[in-house]
Amino acid sequence: MKWQTCIFALIASALAAGCTAERDVTADADRRGQPMEITVYTWDDVESLNAAAAEIVKASGSVAIDYRVDGWSAYDASGTWCQIHVLPLRSPSDTRRMVVWGHELAHCVHGRFHQ
Repeated sequence: MKWQTCIFALIASALAAGCTAERDVTADADRRGQPMEITVYTWDDVESLNAAAAEIVKASGSVAIDYRVDGWSAYDASGTWCQIHVLPLRSPSDTRRMVVWGHELAHCVHGRFHQ
């Protein structure tokens, strides 16, 4: 299980520091138990996924990210909707991408939690 946690950190948080199963999540939201509309968008390749992320960041006026991501999410502050942008699963045992899907779903529920 610890190796999956490390993969989670490496893939989904774009090499964020720390890779332990005991790490606490400090989030800016708690939307557990709230109804939410979740829309999943799949992209054909990592280049188009990242181009879409760059466009959203640019349109929002946020600081551009300078690293590649394997997934991203966008959500409203009130927690009524969330978009998950990921690469499609290649098979039912595609654990690498499944971890990214779950990571982005966690953003829908917990908001921003990267350190």
